Amino acid sequence: MRIGLLGGTFDPVHSGHLAVARQVKDSCALDRVWLIPAARSPFRGAPHAAADDRLAMCRLAVRDRAWLEVRDLELSRPAPSYTIDTLRTLTEAHPESVFTLIVGTDALEAMAAWRDTDDIFAISEVVAVARTGYAAELPDDLLRDHPAAATRVRILHDAASDVAASDVRRRIAAGDSLEGLVPRAVDDYIRRHGLYANGDAAEGRI
Repeated sequence: MRIGLLGGTFDPVHSGHLAVARQVKDSCALDRVWLIPAARSPFRGAPHAAADDRLAMCRLAVRDRAWLEVRDLELSRPAPSYTIDTLRTLTEAHPESVFTLIVGTDALEAMAAWRDTDDIFAISEVVAVARTGYAAELPDDLLRDHPAAATRVRILHDAASDVAASDVRRRIAAGDSLEGLVPRAVDDYIRRHGLYANGDAAEGRI
């Protein structure tokens, strides 16, 4: 089975995440895509919403999408969340599967500094989705320090999304509609639990 892995804080999960997952699935002939909420990225600050809330929103977002699943293995480990640990755990548990790591081109700029980058390329293919404001090519330092990137990374130019979680949080703090930005069930969950209503919490990383 060919499985795509889309990680992130999902703070909150939004329509852009779902669109990217679908487009990468179709472009790369994947059987499934798994959303993997991070406890905390080593390159970002703490998420605004609690892990339980982010996990619940992800599970609501994938309802009625049989090809899309949520895995909570990073939330069950101490933070920060390292991609290589997740890949090693999954390949050991699912040796029959082929994994494709889905990232944005913004992540490529930091990938040379990730933990065990060469092992990531050895374990999985990497699909980088072009993001506005970031070069849609492999960074020089990544190619220099990790030559396997030249053959293990594929850049997709047609799977980008302009939706950002930071913009969703700002709209919530302002009391604006989220129609079209998050699934209805996620919108209802956010409103019911009062998430991101504090203006200060609306600012920050994606």
